[in-house]
Amino acid sequence: MKEVVLDFGTCSTKKEIHAYLKEQFEFPDYYGENLDALYDCLTDLAEDIEIHFEERKGDTFREADPEEERHRGAEGAKRREESEESKRREEFKEPKGEKESKEPKAPKKPKEPMDEKIQQYMKKVRQVIGDAAEENSHLYL
Repeated sequence: MKEVVLDFGTCSTKKEIHAYLKEQFEFPDYYGENLDALYDCLTDLAEDIEIHFEERKGDTFREADPEEERHRGAEGAKRREESEESKRREEFKEPKGEKESKEPKAPKKPKEPMDEKIQQYMKKVRQVIGDAAEENSHLYL
């Protein structure tokens, strides 16, 4: 059984949400990137897939509890760890062609909370996934 952990924390537009879903579920190239296409592709899946959602707390995604992580599998933890490591490396990377400045770099601004419309759209996405799971015996929430 394949396990998919959905964490929309990096998505800020509908297009990014659908690109992320296409990648996570390995949808075909003809995936229409809308809610109807999402439902259709999910109900057409023949492979057993267990779906988990990263839980939201306020406007940011919460960090997963290590005990929960054990149940979700090491793959999800590894992806998040690699993503965090990649972000840390990018933060300290010196731009090409520029010499090191003597002035300290300004700290990065914290990521702004997700737009309310995107949050509402993510709720719809979650509902469509739930509806598809009811229709398709290969999907487990």
